[in-house]
Amino acid sequence: MTKYGERFEAEMKIRNYSAKTIRAYLFYFHKFESFAGRHNYEPGEQIFRFLKLYEDKPATVKVCYACIKTFYRLVIHRDCPYVLDRPRRNKELPRVLSREEILIILSSVQNLRHRTMIAMLYGSGLRVSEVVDLRVRDVDLASFTLTVRRGKGRKDRVTLISRSLKEDLIYLMGDRSPREYLFKSINGRKYSIRTLQIVFEKACLKSRLEGKATCHTLRHSFATHLLENGTDVKTIKKMLGHSSVSSTMVYLHMAESRLSRIRSPL
Repeated sequence: MTKYGERFEAEMKIRNYSAKTIRAYLFYFHKFESFAGRHNYEPGEQIFRFLKLYEDKPATVKVCYACIKTFYRLVIHRDCPYVLDRPRRNKELPRVLSREEILIILSSVQNLRHRTMIAMLYGSGLRVSEVVDLRVRDVDLASFTLTVRRGKGRKDRVTLISRSLKEDLIYLMGDRSPREYLFKSINGRKYSIRTLQIVFEKACLKSRLEGKATCHTLRHSFATHLLENGTDVKTIKKMLGHSSVSSTMVYLHMAESRLSRIRSPL
């Protein structure tokens, strides 16, 4: 790592940036450093040309620009020499699985831990990182609630636990201490994000699911199905941990889109 990379990492750690954000920023910072080393442009032009490499990926442009802007602020101590208006993202509605598809996926998984993790992605509306980070103390079966600690944005929140998971969770927790991870592999270690993603991918293949679905698709399905059941947007916003209700409103559009496919009985 270069001296700038080391300083950038140190400054982010001091400010308590999440490990995920640090990894992402360092990844793109090294790409930017490599690009800048091969081309001799003015700083603003350098940044513009680097971002142009990802012009067909608005989400990547957003992360790259945030990374460079943060580097200038924390390490160079001045404003970024290039100003990028908020990149416009493609407004594609994410996929939502039907309840029947989710049941088929769950029934295809024999391993109790794996099946319960997938069930909680959907039943509690969790992100993959949030599932693998759960600890025994976060589960409250008396009120069927789940505390998600230090989720995205390092915020705590409370969401649902499905009553159908009660017996499985009691078995998995056993007599373990509250601070232990809820889901542990055979060798007693915490599951990695990639392991859970692979488990879900295999379940989808085994279920012969049409089209692409990811672990995050289950979170989308959770929110959309709640809306279809009549749950209000603000409550769903709190359970998902969104900072703004506008992020949750996409699920209202999805629910309306799904309802529009219903044919009149006439």
